[in-house]
Amino acid sequence: MTRRAILILILQFSLLKTLHAELVTYPWPETAPKSEYYSVRISQGETEHDAFVHFTKPNLNRIPAGVKSSFDDNDGVTGLFEDRTFSFVQFSFTGTIELEVTKLYGDPAKRIEVSPKAYGIHPDSFDGRTVKFQVTNLAERIEYLSINFISPDNQDDGGNGTTHVKHGMVLFGDKPETDIPDSNAPGTVLYSDSVSKEALAAADLIYFPPGDYDIAKRYPLFDPIPGQDVDLNPHGAQVRYSKDGQAIYAAGGAYIRGSVWAQGHDNLKLYGRGIFTGDDLWWHAIRREGDLCKEAFMNFLGSSNTTIEGIVVVNPTHHTIPSSNNTTIRNLKIIGFASNMDGVRPSSGSLVEEVFIRTSDDYDYARDPHTMRNSVLWMPRNGAIGQLGWNNLGTGYTQYDQLYIIHAEAHGDTNKRNVGVIGSVLQQGVNQSNNIIENVYGEDGFGVLVHLTIERDANDTWDPQNPGEIKDFTFKNILLETDFRLNNGERFRNPIKGFEYDGAKAMIRDVRFINLIAGNTLVTQENHDQFFDIDPNTTENIAFTTEGPLHNISSSSNSGGTMYPPAGDIPTPKGMDRYINIVPDLGYKIEDVIVDGYSQGRLQTVFFPDVSQDHTVEVTFSPASDDYFQSSPTPEVIESKILWVPDQSERILDIDLTTAPQLVYEVKVSKDLSFWSSATIQVDGAEHENPFSTGFRKELEISVLEEPPFFARIVQKAETTR
Repeated sequence: MTRRAILILILQFSLLKTLHAELVTYPWPETAPKSEYYSVRISQGETEHDAFVHFTKPNLNRIPAGVKSSFDDNDGVTGLFEDRTFSFVQFSFTGTIELEVTKLYGDPAKRIEVSPKAYGIHPDSFDGRTVKFQVTNLAERIEYLSINFISPDNQDDGGNGTTHVKHGMVLFGDKPETDIPDSNAPGTVLYSDSVSKEALAAADLIYFPPGDYDIAKRYPLFDPIPGQDVDLNPHGAQVRYSKDGQAIYAAGGAYIRGSVWAQGHDNLKLYGRGIFTGDDLWWHAIRREGDLCKEAFMNFLGSSNTTIEGIVVVNPTHHTIPSSNNTTIRNLKIIGFASNMDGVRPSSGSLVEEVFIRTSDDYDYARDPHTMRNSVLWMPRNGAIGQLGWNNLGTGYTQYDQLYIIHAEAHGDTNKRNVGVIGSVLQQGVNQSNNIIENVYGEDGFGVLVHLTIERDANDTWDPQNPGEIKDFTFKNILLETDFRLNNGERFRNPIKGFEYDGAKAMIRDVRFINLIAGNTLVTQENHDQFFDIDPNTTENIAFTTEGPLHNISSSSNSGGTMYPPAGDIPTPKGMDRYINIVPDLGYKIEDVIVDGYSQGRLQTVFFPDVSQDHTVEVTFSPASDDYFQSSPTPEVIESKILWVPDQSERILDIDLTTAPQLVYEVKVSKDLSFWSSATIQVDGAEHENPFSTGFRKELEISVLEEPPFFARIVQKAETTR
């Protein structure tokens, strides 16, 4: 007998419609840089917006005339990046929206990809210029999406025969704010060029309403003297925090040319949906007091219990936002192209979640007890996601969980140690342990998982009683699209090694790789030499094992295309999501995809959420001039949040809906959030047709009887004909 989950929907009907979906865009100033590369339209029901598409590019500015040449540090941008651009949209929503992204430049693209691919988002249509797809804002993930138009004019040289995205396009779809402050509240000061410094210092909250702000007008970067070259001013273009507990709010629509400086105060808050940018500045423009050494773009070091939420930071001038103990960072987006643009770097007791980072240096320092989770990371060419250190500070105890790594650009130079999910520029005397990295999805040319090394520095102190040690690291549930191959086809062997000197050894020991799956290969003790370069003399107990059930996704295809991970039996740990990306060769298209014996038509991504059983995928390619496609889903109004039902346990969901005799509702279920079917239901304990109408009943109890796992939701169908 088939066991089914019972989902009880308590439908509360009212005569007035309750809105269950929300779409928020922001009034950006026309003076903010606007993309000429992409346009974006966002729709929800009858609401439709042509979004403001922001634009940035590598900042190649140098110091201006009148500043001493000793402050000229060049621009910090790797030559390969100089012709890149980045476009993005900042908005918020709940429920389901339809997105339409159009490529405005160059030639039509041959293919479109929406990343993270592990989200399983399947486009509804693509014609070479415009892609349309739907997105539902789910509680368990962030809707930060990269839209990659695959065409020669959107591919850039990455060195060593690799190619990468040239003109990035990312959608930042946050959940709506719940703590927007009252701009008229006592203690709140609206920022403007005319408000006094004394008023800002005394404010409990400094409020940036929508508009264009140049912070250097208030805090100049230098004071010119005719006929002389001068020093830079300390902390130019930075709004100052002046007391403990102060907050700065940047509303959506606030475009702020400059940054903030914490000055060591505690219990600070920086939040909103505004943008802070260094586009008008130059590399290392901001200097600290005293020696005028380069200073972080936003320096929260020495400031405990800081909260940073929601903002976008573009082209920081140095390290983006280092902070201290007990920092909370949420929904932060960082975009940059130069070296030294390190990412978050919080200290002990901190939490980083639901962030996006695309820069060109280390995203975090994995050397203090803190957690980073549920984030989308554009993997850099230079820099590690978790850097164990450029010195021997810290003890470890960092945890990374639920990371979606897209557009991997690490180039696989074995001598470059600050790359990978975990990088290590450590030397003698280090002692780090107990880092945990789990539930990681790696896309594209993801070849560098670890560069786990200790090297001897001849210029540093040597103590043979403390040569150095890294131990007790765990890597668990790591799913990579390829078998450690860069997108030039070369495989990278991840190094794990210490060193021996003067009779003592700096060791790496007790490192566990659990459920590490590279492409369609489970990495084991027997085959790990293909993927790792482990020094037997300076390592001990490096283990490759499994834990819990592994389910197989068996995939196959005819000629005419490729599948990623490659076709075959693809092991997948129970409870993880699994996607299969389908790529036709030039001159072919995707004809049909059969999932578990059922034809799904044309799919370019097959998605299995929360895998709990084996599956099969069969792909048919056929000759064609292109792989463009068009589907027309039946218009429906989403009337409820999506509920995930993983097992047979009974679940109850209360939903408010509109009542009227002419309205028709349908309970729908899905395995992958792409294809929804009508559910088997009972109403008040008896079998009932689905869709159904409600009349004027105030309450209705519906039981959904389906084989778990599945997603469920309520949709409002078209009105009945009377």
